[in-house]
Amino acid sequence: MSAINTLGTALAISSLTLAMFGCKDQNNSAPAPQTVTSASSSSSSQNAIKLTPIDTLSITDYALGLCIKNTGREYVEEINALICNNKGIQHLDGIEQLTELKTLHLNFNQIQDINPLVELKKLTSLYLSGNQIQNLEPLSELTELKELGIQKNYVQDLSPLQSMSSLKSLHTHSNRINNFSILSDLDLAELSGQNRQES
Repeated sequence: MSAINTLGTALAISSLTLAMFGCKDQNNSAPAPQTVTSASSSSSSQNAIKLTPIDTLSITDYALGLCIKNTGREYVEEINALICNNKGIQHLDGIEQLTELKTLHLNFNQIQDINPLVELKKLTSLYLSGNQIQNLEPLSELTELKELGIQKNYVQDLSPLQSMSSLKSLHTHSNRINNFSILSDLDLAELSGQNRQES
């Protein structure tokens, strides 16, 4: 009888020990997935990028707005190149909202004022040939610009370009430029139009 009691006591102690260890393991492992999930969720929300639908853009010039929509992009941030040659564009107001633009072609339109371009800090290639542009001052802040085409405009003064150290290619023919020496500090690989200016 004593042996049976002793065996029963041993079994009871063993069961209690297993139960205690089992609870301890569960308590140690349960919070881990919750912590990881919480951290991941927080990280995702912090890294979320707010995208701007194309339809919310405010573009005053109908032809420019149509050209932007015809890119087929859904969000503004997806547009890094825009080709709008010969579209009858007169005004550029609103184009400054395309902050991811790196390449912009606006050849053979009716553009006079290029002030809205001053906000397009990521531009590396810009072509404005065949417009009615006189003042290049807004371009002076486009420090990443490497290629610039301004043929067939009414430009006289190139001084706004003299601090654009990234500029490597400049096309200028059929303007009214008399002084190209102002660009002497630039490391231009290509400069065209020096001998093809209007009188």
